[in-house]
Amino acid sequence: MRLALLVAAAAAVMAVSAPLSAQAGDNGRSVRTHSQAPARNMAGTHAQHRISPDVRQSSSRTSSGNVTPRGRYDSEPVGNYSSGCLVNGIQVNGDSPFYQLYHPQNQRHYADISMISFLERYSRKVRQAGIDSVLVGDISSRYGGPFNKGHASHQIGLDVDIEFNHRRLPQSRLTTKGNAQVLVNPGAQTVNSNFNRKYYDMLMIAARDPEVERIFVSPAIKVAVCDMTKDEREQPFLRKIRPWYGHTEHFHIRLRCPDHAHSCVRQDPPEPKFSIAQEREEAMSWFDPPQVRAQNAALAAALDSQRRSASGSSAVSSVLSAAVKPDPKPRKVFPERCSMYYQSLNIPMKAPGSQGKKRRR
Repeated sequence: MRLALLVAAAAAVMAVSAPLSAQAGDNGRSVRTHSQAPARNMAGTHAQHRISPDVRQSSSRTSSGNVTPRGRYDSEPVGNYSSGCLVNGIQVNGDSPFYQLYHPQNQRHYADISMISFLERYSRKVRQAGIDSVLVGDISSRYGGPFNKGHASHQIGLDVDIEFNHRRLPQSRLTTKGNAQVLVNPGAQTVNSNFNRKYYDMLMIAARDPEVERIFVSPAIKVAVCDMTKDEREQPFLRKIRPWYGHTEHFHIRLRCPDHAHSCVRQDPPEPKFSIAQEREEAMSWFDPPQVRAQNAALAAALDSQRRSASGSSAVSSVLSAAVKPDPKPRKVFPERCSMYYQSLNIPMKAPGSQGKKRRR
């Protein structure tokens, strides 16, 4: 009797476990099918956005210790700032509460991931300083390289123009011109009444960022920034602010080559200075460069000699022929890796330096 009960119990267990194991098998097949679908979707996402699957969760630690999240992207600047390309450039998100994209219709807001991180970091610090928003101008085109017109650099996703405007604009004005303020008096060597503490703060916040290598501004603006800086400990940051032609309506921020960009060519640091007074003197020299001053003095002496004697004309000619001329710039060579990258995408290559006549940094 006991044996019969045990046999009956075993049969009952087998009867119940059979459908359970069959159900488990169905669920297993269902789970496998479900896991395969996202895999196919991810493969499509990789192809569409050119995302490398081996870096989806990677990050890059900068020399200053900041961690730049690489996210799902594998962007990389190749070459130098004025002759290079941007591999897998990332389009900057224009829907930010801290910054706005100026002229988004021009498709010039592609960047390296380090630039994306900088814009987020910088615009938040600017907001903390009481400034409404940052108006972001040109960065790079989708694949980098030279623009059709407007810039000699901005080719590798590490240059960005920040317009001199500290108020958030309505969407309708982001695609129109005339929204940046001119800070320099026309034909003068001084800033006008538009230059204020907010613009000084915008420049110095950028200069204090360890990933910023240079900031280009009008020489008059550099002089004004020096005059407003009283603490000599700020001088190393002032050194990053470089006087350059134009740049009266915007300033140009250049980031250092990030650690993940092994094909990025770093720029030599500027000649060192050791005081705010030296920084100011250098900026003032742009209005009256020493070599031009010496040349003008020699020419004036030759003209005076011409008035005094018949042999003066030859003296004038000799002065003019000895005029100081800048050294010719080295010929730009497009990196071979960029050529191969463009060929893989069937993009026509444009020779470096082939921008239109209107050029700026």
